[in-house]
Amino acid sequence: MTNLLYKIPGLRTAQTKLNQLTSFIPPPQSEKKELRRIVLVQCHPVEDSFTSAIGDTVENAALDAGHQIRRINLYEHSDPTKCFRPNLSRTERAVLFDKKTTNYEGNLAPEVQSYLRLMKWCNTLVIAYPTWWMSTPASLKGFFDRTLIPGFAWDLPPEGSYVLRPLLTNVTKIVGVSTYGCPQHYVWLVGDNGRRMITNSIRPMVFSPECTTQWLGLYDMDYNTEKDRKQFLGHVDRVMREL
Repeated sequence: MTNLLYKIPGLRTAQTKLNQLTSFIPPPQSEKKELRRIVLVQCHPVEDSFTSAIGDTVENAALDAGHQIRRINLYEHSDPTKCFRPNLSRTERAVLFDKKTTNYEGNLAPEVQSYLRLMKWCNTLVIAYPTWWMSTPASLKGFFDRTLIPGFAWDLPPEGSYVLRPLLTNVTKIVGVSTYGCPQHYVWLVGDNGRRMITNSIRPMVFSPECTTQWLGLYDMDYNTEKDRKQFLGHVDRVMREL
């Protein structure tokens, strides 16, 4: 039935525009199935957290569907010394806008260089994290601060404009997967700042003008049953297979 509806002229474009306006409206189904190049950014300090289970589900479903996937774990549990440092240092910040700097990329931290290569490689970004205080954990915010940098992720706008010029236009899909301690109506009332940052700020200023967002949220996490969590993981699995 849905495929028949998309034969209506302009419907797919209209749904895309509405999704870009608010991620509460789902993106349209893909016109054709194609294998995706996925980067999964996972953020949780506990190794056996539900966020880790989400990451495993995303990776396994993507591989089963034939997609390519690379996984970034901002908390490297096998070696705590390799945990991602979220704070943008004074030196890093100075380099970003120093036009006299030579070997610009070489002055970046090795992990940032690695993440930049992955961001240039992928066409789909999946972000899995717990919502704390209605926002992202510090490590995820730091990932955005240190990785989505000028000259690679965006460029300054021409004079007279206030909208950044996106450079990672290879990214055409975002899938956000987050858990919430509050029920959904409370999250709506207070404000889902992590989701808004990703969908309303990062997406239009960094990624393709055609980029859409699909958001998957597990609400009232502290009172979910095991059945609720398994059903949610099943939903995540289906979404990844249907990209």
